Amino acid sequence: MTTLNDRFATLKANLEPNATFAGLIQQRHNAVRNLVENRNPKVVETKLIGSVRRKTRIQPRPEDKFDIDILVVMGSFHSWLPPGTPGAITPQVALNDLHQTIMQSDRYGAMGSQQAPPTIVMAYSDKTAVEFVPAYIDRIGASPNGTPHTPVGRAYWVPKNNSWELADYDYEADYISGRNDAAGGRLIPTIKMIKAIRRIYFPSMKSFHLDILATAIVPPLVEVKNQYEQTISYPELVADFFGYAPEWLSLSTRIPGSHSPAIAVVQADLNALTETFRMIKKYIDSLNVTAQESKKVEGWKQLFGDPFPST
Repeated sequence: MTTLNDRFATLKANLEPNATFAGLIQQRHNAVRNLVENRNPKVVETKLIGSVRRKTRIQPRPEDKFDIDILVVMGSFHSWLPPGTPGAITPQVALNDLHQTIMQSDRYGAMGSQQAPPTIVMAYSDKTAVEFVPAYIDRIGASPNGTPHTPVGRAYWVPKNNSWELADYDYEADYISGRNDAAGGRLIPTIKMIKAIRRIYFPSMKSFHLDILATAIVPPLVEVKNQYEQTISYPELVADFFGYAPEWLSLSTRIPGSHSPAIAVVQADLNALTETFRMIKKYIDSLNVTAQESKKVEGWKQLFGDPFPST
């Protein structure tokens, strides 16, 4: 009979995007790259963003819809021009330009891509969708209201609420990767386990918000356990996350050093998430005091769903 830690090792493997799924992501990205980079001379490059870029995406279930987020870099911003100034690029102008490029393709034009600001969405018949995000490299070093930020040239201006918002995708993904290394490779697998719970019990929480919280909480836990030469296990890391996370939910959070806006939770969502997290922690604590191994397995299976092995 396998141990609980063996089952968590299998869970970890089950949550990794499989080769078919990873190949699909690359196939969609390559097709988009060929489409927009060949048809629009303004396009500098395209790149995957979101949980795929951060390597925190989990294998979708058969019933899940899956969005592939692709950043389409259409140049750089070197200065802010007043609205209405000739040459000024508004979010709508950028969306229209990118959408027109997509519609020039017979194949993709026939698929009925739709503008869904701040993105352009193209749905496929296999429950996947590509979301295009037009972006401009920041060469200004300040927001339209004059708020400065450094270093210049690292982040991207993307559409948000009919204005431009700074997004630090590359830095955030690299930061999470670095913290994963510092945690001995345990951060990203823990994030994926928490996301398996999230899609069942608190699906309304933003995926990136969970990434931020886990990145703040998990590496210090690993560091403390290493200092005291304690055994580190995924059941404990998952339990500890839900124990500490309620204290972070009320804070306006971002990846340290990121130019992206901080994420804040409205009071109603804060109350619901706090209660859910505390109930999950209480449930996990009840599993830990259960002497019968089969009951523990059954309990964790209830929490994670199908990815958790029952045999």
